Amino acid sequence: MENKTDLTKNTNSQVDAEKVGEILKKENVTTWRDLDFHQLGYEDLLTIKITIESEIMNITDQIDRATEKARKEGIYADRDWFRNAHIAKKKRGQTLFKINTIARRKKDVLKKENVIKTQEMDIRWERAFIGVARRELLGRDFDRLCTLTDESISGNN
Repeated sequence: MENKTDLTKNTNSQVDAEKVGEILKKENVTTWRDLDFHQLGYEDLLTIKITIESEIMNITDQIDRATEKARKEGIYADRDWFRNAHIAKKKRGQTLFKINTIARRKKDVLKKENVIKTQEMDIRWERAFIGVARRELLGRDFDRLCTLTDESISGNN
């Protein structure tokens, strides 16, 4: 029987596989190798990144098991398989580096967009507040608040 961690891994793998499948279908390709990473959104890039990291871990695990079997039992893996496994791991690592670079840029753009959105929300809130204050406060009270604000801005508080 699988332990809880194994069940969680299997469930996460299924969810990730479904997400990757949706991305591949949306981009009209059959494998992540055919994707144009620059065209993907940040979240999709992270999903592909997780998939590739998982593949690297699986390859590493296979290489480690083959190495251990050779060390303990003297049974060596096929030389071509061993070379191909290392090449596959290296290529995935290179792809991962490329994805990380693109994702970092996209994340920076998202942060800048969020800052701008926040600033725009602040400006809208302040304008709405001024409108409500003008409507709800008596003339002298509103004028007094305006005077205090002018003094605060000019450093005369």
